[in-house]
Amino acid sequence: MKKALIAFALIVFTGIATIAQIKEGHVKFEVTMSADNPAMEMAVNMMNGSTMEMFFKGESTLTKMSMGSMMNIATTTNSKSNEVLICMGGMMGNKAVKTTMTELSEQQPDDSDMDIEFVSETKDIQGYKCKKAVFKSPDGNEAIFWYTEEIEINKAGQNYLNDQIPGFPMEFEINQGGMKMSMKATFFEKKIPGNASELFSMEIPAGYQEMSLDAMKSMGM
Repeated sequence: MKKALIAFALIVFTGIATIAQIKEGHVKFEVTMSADNPAMEMAVNMMNGSTMEMFFKGESTLTKMSMGSMMNIATTTNSKSNEVLICMGGMMGNKAVKTTMTELSEQQPDDSDMDIEFVSETKDIQGYKCKKAVFKSPDGNEAIFWYTEEIEINKAGQNYLNDQIPGFPMEFEINQGGMKMSMKATFFEKKIPGNASELFSMEIPAGYQEMSLDAMKSMGM
């Protein structure tokens, strides 16, 4: 009888945890940049005032990154249709790329040699208990993630989301080539603003010139 009660309690708890997981939301991040390398100070100064927002619902995710005075990038992904839309605006004009997650993944660097350590350390960010994970590459680069397992988001095709990190990162820090970029969630709501079909649209906006993924890569973007 006791074993039956324990088994029932586990089933109920698992069901509650699954139901409670958040699958829709809008997050705003504060972005800070710094550099140890004097050659990178100009780039850091141009990126002062950077911000990032994420919107997610079901199979769709949208990331909007404002990189100071340099560039704005919006990446929309749909895991069900396998579509990706990247819109960039800046000194080079307004450019857009329509591609697939499959093609995009082939262009991504291989991070299979990264050493991942899940640390028994937690902290509260925007009311969510976050756990710590540390990534280290063979060449000395490091990334620190503070993630919550209470939020579920489709990560495929999104540069700032890593499939090897459970749940959703509420704060992360990337140290690479003498430059450090830190992002921390300053706002979170369990809904998206406006209409989902408009927010996650895969149509290229008016005023944007379409280009291929290879052409975008050749331009250093």
